[in-house]
Amino acid sequence: MEYVIGRDPQTSQIKIACGKQSVRLGNPGDVPMTVSRQHCSLIVDNGHYILKNLKPQNYTYVNNVAIEQKSVKESDNITLGSEKFHVDFTAILHVIKQLTPRTVDIRPLQALWEDHDQHSLDQIIAERKFNALRGATGLITMTAIILALTVGRNVWYILLYCMAILASFFFTIKAYKDSTNVPKKRKEQEKQFRSKYVCPNCGHHFTMPYDELSQYDFCPYCKAKFIK
Repeated sequence: MEYVIGRDPQTSQIKIACGKQSVRLGNPGDVPMTVSRQHCSLIVDNGHYILKNLKPQNYTYVNNVAIEQKSVKESDNITLGSEKFHVDFTAILHVIKQLTPRTVDIRPLQALWEDHDQHSLDQIIAERKFNALRGATGLITMTAIILALTVGRNVWYILLYCMAILASFFFTIKAYKDSTNVPKKRKEQEKQFRSKYVCPNCGHHFTMPYDELSQYDFCPYCKAKFIK
């Protein structure tokens, strides 16, 4: 896992961030401007720590020696910036324990995605069926006209013409109502889906299908490990 260490621009405190999570250390105003917002990073790998300077214009020191990347231990003296601002490495390691991603079960998200996907498909099918039935109005009208031209305006002509008028009236009213109700319903359904199809750890909404999401071992945002 990699944790970014730098100066919080709002409070001028040391800020340790991992994904969407962050923690501030020290008193407001303590950190000088010579420490950048993303000054260095600490890579944690099975109890081993690697400190990495993130930008050429930054200065990161370990035991008063400027480094670009170096393996460090808790007893090392770490200072940042040209003013050599001291950071409490022990406190940073304590914060890292708080930020260490949890293991989360994303399997319930599969049913959520499948229900959402099926509902979207059902809506498309319903719309196409409605449009197909709506087209039947013209077919009935054409049949009535052909009947009138061939055998005259008899009772069947009148019946078919009345059916076409009623069908046209029905579909027009339904289309008018759906033009307002359907978008509102879709918006509410999408809102509910977005509130549920999220990382159980950080709450960030996933935009990818579950089949793609399940290819990840960790949350792209908070790095929580997936159970899948």
